[in-house]
Amino acid sequence: GLKKGDKILDIGCGEGRHTIRACQTDGLVCAGADFGFLPLVQTRKKLEFHRALNDISCASIDLVCTDITSLPFGTKSFDCVICSEVLEHITNDAEAISELARIVKPGGTLAVSVPRFWPEKICWVLSDEYFNANMGHVRIYRKKNLVKSIESHDFSLFASHHAHSI
Repeated sequence: GLKKGDKILDIGCGEGRHTIRACQTDGLVCAGADFGFLPLVQTRKKLEFHRALNDISCASIDLVCTDITSLPFGTKSFDCVICSEVLEHITNDAEAISELARIVKPGGTLAVSVPRFWPEKICWVLSDEYFNANMGHVRIYRKKNLVKSIESHDFSLFASHHAHSI
């Protein structure tokens, strides 16, 4: 449902999977943001590769190194915010969700994904390193609790699905 001129943010973009896909959509104003600088360098390289293929048609792209709990974007500045596989890494997820809610325009979309409970629980049981790693997972979400957290910021769940990679 995005249209020319819409602003989209991929927060926690890593090496740019969703950012690059957004940049392939005609006329979008795209931003990718991550806590890590090196993943943003990789995103930039991938964008240059796609640009050389004439595969980038967005109106503009910015990459920002930032902390999800203190975003440098204006209030109500994005039509769509994607937060994919990020919140499980954030110690203060309530502050992160509050920041995400702050930057989405009224009527906009906040698309959030986290690992499913049981596959995540299995990973935690099988490996101490899984959650002890630097920037590792610090919590396991139950869908009901995550939805409640997000809906407390005047959002409404309109779709969900699940998949896992195990």
